Amino acid sequence: MQQHDKQEPWAGAPAAFDPNPGWERLTADDQAARGPLLFGGIILTSDGVGAADVTIYDGQEVTGGRRFSSFKVASGLTGVFTWPPLLFLRGLYVDIGSNVADLVAIYKTVRE
Repeated sequence: MQQHDKQEPWAGAPAAFDPNPGWERLTADDQAARGPLLFGGIILTSDGVGAADVTIYDGQEVTGGRRFSSFKVASGLTGVFTWPPLLFLRGLYVDIGSNVADLVAIYKTVRE
């Protein structure tokens, strides 16, 4: 039986990407990061008044971005959503919906 080493989720990232994951905490619509990046997940917290919802875009804004997905968590809860890193070419834009206390976006940017 072959044994496999455990790898962290960013192990396959090209060398051009920063070796350390970045993050941005948002409470309103905003561009979390500019330019090419590897997007790895979000942490979404409801304000306790109702269900929280956000929509994520590969882009600089809603109108010019490519919609990735929407996420929702029930009132008073925090949801952690992660996946293998995805390449976003235009940046990371977060459209905050209703009842969001905060959102943390996790990503890696291109080295400068």
